Amino acid sequence: GAGRKLCYMFAPWLAGALEFVCAQQGAPRMLASREVQCVAEGHDFCLFEVTPVA
Repeated sequence: GAGRKLCYMFAPWLAGALEFVCAQQGAPRMLASREVQCVAEGHDFCLFEVTPVA
């Protein structure tokens, strides 16, 4: 699996967790998440981008 993203499976979990936090703060919103970089690609850490769903 070297050279490709392997942690993509955590993206929906991250979006859901942050949606829960937003709702608890009184600002419910739908979010989408995607893996931007992964340790498996040679990076020092995995990076996810979370954006609001239009």
